[in-house]
Amino acid sequence: MKRLTPEEIKFVKETKFTPTVYQCDQYYLTSFDDYTDAAKVAKEKYGVDLDKFIAKNIAASLNDADAISLDYVAIYLLYSFFTKDELEKMTPKEALSWLMEYRYYFGFRKWAEQDAANAIYDAIAIYDGAAEFYDQPDGNVWCREK
Repeated sequence: MKRLTPEEIKFVKETKFTPTVYQCDQYYLTSFDDYTDAAKVAKEKYGVDLDKFIAKNIAASLNDADAISLDYVAIYLLYSFFTKDELEKMTPKEALSWLMEYRYYFGFRKWAEQDAANAIYDAIAIYDGAAEFYDQPDGNVWCREK
């Protein structure tokens, strides 16, 4: 997936609008009535183009459905949305639940707790400086050991 902007991360954290909300029509999990309402708030309050946000997270994921890319997406998302301290306290079950709620289709619905545990470990490695994110030529963010 492409890197999220700080505004997109803030929008998700504060509104609970995730790609799953869009994919599964679960606006009841947010304060929004529908996509139009969410798009208006995203633009006016956060400066986020919701169509572009969805494209980063869903449209692009149709090409990122392989296991390696999904692993990198999980690491990136956990690192982006949680502090090192939060990750160290997070159980694999909690991480798996969060990832599944973030992106369901072409996401984490078939993952196991061990997959989430690996993603937590790798996200912490980014915080510790043992690994780093880098952009692929297609603009997708992956990670590697330093």
